[in-house]
Formats: sequence, C-alpha cells, structure tokens
Amino acid sequence: LLLFAAQLRQREVQPMWGLLALAAIAWLVTPWFQLRPRVCSYVLAPLLLLLLGPDKNNEALSWRRIAALVALFVAWCQLHGGFIYGFAILGIDFLASSIQAYRAQDRPFVRTRAFGLGFAGLAGLLLGFALHAHGFDALFHALSYTINVGSMLPHILELMPTYVWVFERRSAPIAVAVGVLLVAVAAGFLAR
Repeated sequence: LLLFAAQLRQREVQPMWGLLALAAIAWLVTPWFQLRPRVCSYVLAPLLLLLLGPDKNNEALSWRRIAALVALFVAWCQLHGGFIYGFAILGIDFLASSIQAYRAQDRPFVRTRAFGLGFAGLAGLLLGFALHAHGFDALFHALSYTINVGSMLPHILELMPTYVWVFERRSAPIAVAVGVLLVAVAAGFLAR
C-alpha cells in the first residue's frame, strides 16, 4: 500500500482520491487472494509502477531505470508467476505513453521509450528464466497455470467465505456504492 501511495504521489494524483481508489480496489480483490507466495507480486507490481513513473530529467527512460527494470524482472521470474502481470503493466504503460506522445507530436519519446521497455522486458525474461532452477519450463508452467486456474475458479471460489460475503445479493448496495466511488475517482482524474 505504501508503494502504491508513493507511485500515486509521483504521478501527482491527489492523495485522498488515490487512497479511496486504493481502498476500493483492495476491498474488491480480497476474495481472490490470500497470503501466499504471490505477496512478492503485490510488492513488485507497485515497485514496477514507481520505476515506470515520470523521470526527474524528463527522459523517456534512463539507462538506470532500464537496468532496474531488468533486475526487477529477473527477481520476479524467480519468485512468483505474477511476473506475467508485470509484462501486462509494461504493455499498458507503453500504450498510454505512446498515445500521449503522439498527441504531443513527440516521436523520439515514443521510440526511446519503446526501445527501453522492450529491452527491459525481454532481457528480464531471458535472464530470469536462464537463471531459474527449472529454466524456461517455469514460464510455460506459469502460463498454463493461469489457464487451469481460470477453468477451476468457480469451484475454488465456492470454498472462500469472503467470496460468498462480497457477492451475495445482500451486498449489492455495497457493490453499487463502490462502483459509484470508482466512477467519482475516475471523474476526479479526468477533471485534472
């Protein structure tokens, strides 16, 4: 939570809106997660967002940050299969920064950021699994595990009391209130 708060401050999000959004998102996802090895991913995802944040020198992506991204992905590949979400975050960040740079007519920014993110992601993936005890089999396991869990999700969620509490009909007003809160947060971001 502290890393997410630091990332929101880095991107100049108003703290109150950011904390409300963070609380709502944390509340919504709790039925699906328990304290397990994925805690590493909970820490590394906001750390990745911090590394992708605005640079003090307004560079597209400094070499120090690229090296830090490679190191982060090497570690993440060793610790938990949530590294897949890290690559999704890289893709979303690149898409968002490309759209922003295109609107600002800043073509060199797009090229240098694309090179930096692509290099960091690919180097982190290759190094991470080259150093992994099970090699690239761990990558294939993480990808197949995601598919298998998706097919078994209804059976897994039946056993979780928080899932039942959150998604029963009695909690519909709470879900609506959280939805309204998220829309208000989005409107606050767009109004800035």
